Amino acid sequence: MTKQIKKNNIIVCGLGNHARKNIIPAILKSKVLNLYGLCTRNNNVLVTTSEEHHCLGFSDFNEILNDKNIDIVYLSTPPGLHYEQGIKALNSGKHLWIEKPLTIDIRETKQLIKLASESNLSLCEGIMYIYHPHFYELKQYLSK
Repeated sequence: MTKQIKKNNIIVCGLGNHARKNIIPAILKSKVLNLYGLCTRNNNVLVTTSEEHHCLGFSDFNEILNDKNIDIVYLSTPPGLHYEQGIKALNSGKHLWIEKPLTIDIRETKQLIKLASESNLSLCEGIMYIYHPHFYELKQYLSK
C-alpha cells in the first residue's frame, strides 16, 4: 500500500522572470507542494501563466488572504513589499516563504520572525544560489 502524501497548496505572488523560470518549475516538481494559484497585478501575465499551469489567478493580494485552501504564500514581489504582505499573510494563518531578502529592514525581519513563531507558522527565505555550481567551485578554490 502506498502512503498518500498531502500536498500543501501554495500560491506564488509576483510573476517576474525569476518566479516563472525558477520558482514555479521547482514547485511543479515537488511531491509535497501543489501550485494552487498565482497572484500579480499584470493581467496579461496572470492569465497566460495561470492557464499554462492550470491554477487559479488572483490580481489582488488581499483576495488570497481569505482563501482557506491556501496553505503557503510565496512572495516573489519587490523587497519593499515583503514586510507588509508578509504580515498580512501570517495574520491570515498562512505559512510564509519569501524570496530573498525577507525584508529591507532588520526590525521588520524580527517582527515577521516573532509573528510566525507566535502563530506556529513557517517563515522561510528563498536563497537558491547557495547551491549554484559557481559557489561549489569557489568553495573548492578557496579551500585550496
